[in-house]
Formats: sequence, structure tokens, C-alpha cells
Amino acid sequence: MQDAINRALKADALIYAIGIGDSVPVWINEGALKKITEGTGGRAYFPRNERDLREAFAQIERDLRERYWSLTRPSNKTRDGSYRRVTIEIVNPELRKKASG
Repeated sequence: MQDAINRALKADALIYAIGIGDSVPVWINEGALKKITEGTGGRAYFPRNERDLREAFAQIERDLRERYWSLTRPSNKTRDGSYRRVTIEIVNPELRKKASG
């Protein structure tokens, strides 16, 4: 399981899981699904009805829409493992108002 998590992290992959099945515990290993998904920054859902299932998909959609990726090219090309200061600035005035409000 840890190998799967490490490979997903290396690939920058988020894992989301939806456990659907009987209420019999042997069919769905909730602990394993939670460990894998949370280890990659995703989430596990265990819907009990159609409404819960729809909400799980809606939440996954919201999570994925709210993810941001940033690529930086530091002026210091030394790969010494030290941290770099990064400043993120919202330049769109309308978005800046929403973010601060």
C-alpha cells in the first residue's frame, strides 16, 4: 500500500475513492481506502444512498476545481535543497476583491 502511495505522489496524482457495496464490512476496506486517498491528498467516500453518492461526486468536482498548480523558475540555479521565497499576487482586480472579502 505504501508503494502505491509513493508512486502516486511521485506522479503528482491525487487518488479519490468511492466505496460502494454492502454494509457487510468485508466488502469494503474503509481503512485501506482512507489511507491511500489521504496519503495522496485525495479523499475516500462511503455513500449509503444515491444522495450521498451524488454529493461525493460533487465534492470531488469542487476539490479538483479548487486545486492550483504553480511553476516557478528560481534565479538561484543551485540545487542545494534550500527553500525559496515565493510570493503569489492576484493581478485581476475582481478576483483580488473576492479573495480579500
